Amino acid sequence: MTMSDDVLSAVSGVGNTAVFIAALRAAGLGHPDRLIESDPIAEAVTAAVGDAPVSRLWRAADGSPSVLADALRDYVAMRTRYFDERVHSAVDEGVRQIVVLGAGLDGRAHRMRLPDATIFEIDAPEVLRAKRLLAESRNLTPTTYAVPVPTDLRDGDWPDALQAAGYDRDLPALWLAEGLLFYLAPEDCAALLAAVGALSAPGSAFATEYPQGDLAGALDDIDGGAATRDMIAAFVQAGPQLPPQQWFAGAGWSATARDVADWARALGRTPPDWSTWDTFTWWFATADPGPGR
Repeated sequence: MTMSDDVLSAVSGVGNTAVFIAALRAAGLGHPDRLIESDPIAEAVTAAVGDAPVSRLWRAADGSPSVLADALRDYVAMRTRYFDERVHSAVDEGVRQIVVLGAGLDGRAHRMRLPDATIFEIDAPEVLRAKRLLAESRNLTPTTYAVPVPTDLRDGDWPDALQAAGYDRDLPALWLAEGLLFYLAPEDCAALLAAVGALSAPGSAFATEYPQGDLAGALDDIDGGAATRDMIAAFVQAGPQLPPQQWFAGAGWSATARDVADWARALGRTPPDWSTWDTFTWWFATADPGPGR
């Protein structure tokens, strides 16, 4: 099967990175440690696109395997596991609202069984439409109730759209900003966190990951991934540009953080070579809104 022109047109721009990330998740499914146990949406992406829009991103200019793509595949598996664990922990603590900010082709609603929970998926209308068409093409049924919220996070009205979709600001929520903040300028990151804080009841949490430092420069130092590098660099912004504890504290949140090397070791994996570079640090962080909320 090939992806229809209808879907291909829907995943343009940043949505094109969503296709690539989904393909990376699918590529990580075969690893012996099974950090991602299943992902029907990611598999639907690879079944639909075949080699066409993705294969060039897996290859270096000379046709050899892309070192950068391989590094990203391993990173995405570790990242996915981090956020999956945050979801399970939140649900175990009684949280029943999960909000995925910039959801892209996130597959959690089709691979995680979360009793009585609702996953709110916020992204541009065309991206959410693409995921719906992909799921329909494979006759996929959600395993957790999911509500699409078609709106742009850069639009100041997105909190209204979220609440109109059924989000209850008086109940705790887990917010996921996975593969998002480094696509935003610092002021946009701050505005997003402020909006999330205004919508967060006691017991809520915010999980995210982002690089602090020169990501674009670091990408230039990895051999064998020009197409991948160019695609990412076209959208990368500065992100928060502060360590997570400091960034969250500025908005009244309390955060715990670990870098990617520490997380890799916790998972029994060898830290990636780039995790030791001094040009940037890649953080995983989870924060709560602190007292008074």
